Amino acid sequence: MKSFIDDLAGAIFDILNLFCYFLAGGVIVSGAMFAIVGIANFITGN
Repeated sequence: MKSFIDDLAGAIFDILNLFCYFLAGGVIVSGAMFAIVGIANFITGN
């Protein structure tokens, strides 16, 4: 029973890690998009 709980905890931890990476990736991508749009607006003078 102990090993089952350990496996379950490990799986949950892996899923949380993956979710955190996914979230961080989304934030970085949206930040980059925002920066690119901002730079484009600055260059075109809008």
